[in-house]
Amino acid sequence: MTGRRILSGMECAVDLARTLRRSWFRGHSRCFNMLDPGIFRRTIYPNYYYESGKNIEAFFIEEFMRHAPLLTEKVPGNDDYVSWLFLMQHHGLPTKLLDWTENALIALYFAVCDDIESDGELWALNPSSLNAHNSIDGIPSLDHPFVRYLAEEPLYKVSEKQNLMRKIGLNPTKDCYFQQIAIKPNMFFPRMAAQSGAFTMHPNPYTCMPIQELLIDERDLVRYIIPSRYKEDIFQDLVALGIKPVTLFQDLDSLCLTLKQECKNLPYAWKYPPSWGDGEHDNSKGI
Repeated sequence: MTGRRILSGMECAVDLARTLRRSWFRGHSRCFNMLDPGIFRRTIYPNYYYESGKNIEAFFIEEFMRHAPLLTEKVPGNDDYVSWLFLMQHHGLPTKLLDWTENALIALYFAVCDDIESDGELWALNPSSLNAHNSIDGIPSLDHPFVRYLAEEPLYKVSEKQNLMRKIGLNPTKDCYFQQIAIKPNMFFPRMAAQSGAFTMHPNPYTCMPIQELLIDERDLVRYIIPSRYKEDIFQDLVALGIKPVTLFQDLDSLCLTLKQECKNLPYAWKYPPSWGDGEHDNSKGI
């Protein structure tokens, strides 16, 4: 299982992003030490999903696909289950997708923006190393058979899943075990682009290892704790760099939240800009 390290400021995040290039990042405002997507979190559906055995995942997919065309014209094709999952995830319905970002500062924002009295956490993932556990080289296309299978299989009974495998070109004998898969979405929504979005797609947790146990090398997965005493300063630094709700979510609600945050920040003092070894300002001169 991956170890734990401390992240205390912006310079740490920049160093992390520079060192672990092409990693994906995820921030939590509280420390969970787990990487489970919403549909598989026991704290959300302990009785209905895990104890009764009813397939709440299939329920969500079927009902969302049935009602969504009444509410918007922009829906995927009926057989494009991967795009349906992206649409569900975008609008807040629990799915087997887990959000990541290619931008370390955006992940850090989500780690410090809430629960100011609690420690936060920041994860860095090597997506190619994760996919290697499924014998996938790099990041697969969204029509890769493994991706299509994981998106569609909740709608099939156990006795029917081998037929689904054959339909999409898999060998039920050889391709019967899946680990999590790192994928990049089609940029359907401005929010995905603004947040440099990426996802991991997760099988049922009873059939695979958790990511944090699968990737035991810290070059592939590392977890940083952001102590609560540093969160406010990091948050203000991020806002100063333009990482704020209106740029991340791009809607009117996030605009209002940004304006409320900005009115608490005093304008900068009348000072000369900082200098880093490129000459000193002569403070005796006027601006």
